[in-house]
This record gives sequence, C-alpha cells and structure tokens, in this order.
Amino acid sequence: MKASIFKLMAMLCIAVVTSGFVSCGDDDDGVKIDKNKLIGTWQEYKTEYYDLDGNLLRTYDTPSYYYYTFDADGTLHTTSYSMLKEYANDDETSTWKLKGDKLVLYGDEFYRIKKLTDEELVLEMKYADQGYEEDYNPKEDEITYYRRVSEK
Repeated sequence: MKASIFKLMAMLCIAVVTSGFVSCGDDDDGVKIDKNKLIGTWQEYKTEYYDLDGNLLRTYDTPSYYYYTFDADGTLHTTSYSMLKEYANDDETSTWKLKGDKLVLYGDEFYRIKKLTDEELVLEMKYADQGYEEDYNPKEDEITYYRRVSEK
C-alpha cells in the first residue's frame, strides 16, 4: 500500500513539474501594444539601415514627407509629398494588423514595434522576417522613426 501511494505521489509531482514546462512555451503574442495609441497620422522622419550582423550602415533623414494614417478599422492610408515634381503626391490605401508587438502593413510587410509613445513610433523591419527571395538585395534590416502629426 505504501508503495502505491509513493508511486501515485511521484506521478503527481512529475505531472506538475512537466505541466510547468509546457506552459512556459514561446507565445506568439509577445508584448502587448495598445492599438488606440497607434491610431492617427504619423510622419516618417528617419530610417537607419543595418547589415544582418547589426552594424549600422547608414542613416537616411527623410527629405520627402511620408505620412501613414492608421484608422481604427484596420485601414492604412499612405501619402507622400515630394519636393521633386515627378514624385509629387502619391496616395495609397491598404490594411494594417496588430498582434502583440508585431505590425503587418500592406498584408505582407512585417514590423516589430520597438517604441510607441504619444509622440513617437519606432518600427524595426528584419530582413529575415520578410520572406524575400534568396537573391533579393539589399539584405538589410531597418529601423524607421515616425512622429505623430495628429490623433484620430
């Protein structure tokens, strides 16, 4: 009888310990971002380009004006104004989705939200996450900075 109770207790302990390992799996959601903080219009002002080892290659201060408006219904409005006549006023409407700290734009561009405050949005795009063809160049990661222009 003592042996049966000991076996039962041992099995119970093993079950408790292994269930803890199972529940500690990698969650897809990651960090939670408040969707309402993203809603509104953002102006791109700088992009940093990195090689795949994380070394800064160059910084690009946006000379044109790129605006991204995130609507609450998942609609994304992209507007660009350029000082160059041949690139003036380009508008596009697409979609956006948020899952944890991951932002999907245009249905197939994947970003991680590094920072989101009332005034600034910082997005990181990893080359490896984009599903590019093997011969796609440049093989670079990007961090893009935006400032809030208006809230919705």
